[in-house]
Amino acid sequence: MKILTSLNKLNPDVLLFEAPMLKDNGIVGISNTLSNLEKMIESWQAANKELVLIVQPPIPLHAAIYYPGEAQQLQQFMGTKGITYLNYWDNWPEIDSFEMKDYLTDDNKANEEGFSV
Repeated sequence: MKILTSLNKLNPDVLLFEAPMLKDNGIVGISNTLSNLEKMIESWQAANKELVLIVQPPIPLHAAIYYPGEAQQLQQFMGTKGITYLNYWDNWPEIDSFEMKDYLTDDNKANEEGFSV
């Protein structure tokens, strides 16, 4: 994958990476997403033994059904790999709350308030 090669050439000290779960949601399946993510992580770590890797989920979505569980699986997976998981979802309103809509655009992207979180 081009992203693996590009990042490996940059040789970063710290990499904050957003897992590709949102685009994969409902299409690829969480087990495939985690498998793909594992390959990416292994490539980055092999290229740079000193890399500090931090993984975060994509933004939460209002009234999502399966997606929160997949984010939990991502968090658990990162724990088994000894990788720091940035759980910023705790700073957002509950996904079922009406307030959550204040943080998202009509097409479920973070608006200005969502980005500020």
